Amino acid sequence: MMICNNCPTVPIVSSHLTAQVLRGKAKETWGKALIASMSWLLERHPGLEIYEGINGRPYTIEERSTIALETGLVERLGCPLRTETGCILGGLGPHYNPGDEAKRGPYVFLPTAIARMLAPNELKNLVASCAVADAKVMVLTRNSSLPTREMLVGASA
Repeated sequence: MMICNNCPTVPIVSSHLTAQVLRGKAKETWGKALIASMSWLLERHPGLEIYEGINGRPYTIEERSTIALETGLVERLGCPLRTETGCILGGLGPHYNPGDEAKRGPYVFLPTAIARMLAPNELKNLVASCAVADAKVMVLTRNSSLPTREMLVGASA
């Protein structure tokens, strides 16, 4: 069963789930997903103002607290993999199980996970050059941010 052809917002996923979803997809699909993900990462969405480009060290408690305020804005952004004809990846589909996913951390936004997997050096350079909002690449640990099947199915009904 395909779950998120019409994700209402950008999904939060583990790298494990991202790898499962990409496995078996054609390289052309990977390319489209990466282009959409990078465009989303580079877009200057209203309300996102922290572009510190922190790389190679953990956030301080103060930085994490400040950036966390903006992750709420990111959680409400539309998914860049969603098109008029459906999801570029065909949805998270049967790989997505909120119960299993809640046990696998850390979590990031799906476009971030795709960029980390398919273009890690490019993403690292974009973050270091302060081109990407910190809230979009912040590692998330809040299991409550994971949408449920009911939320996803209900939003597309």
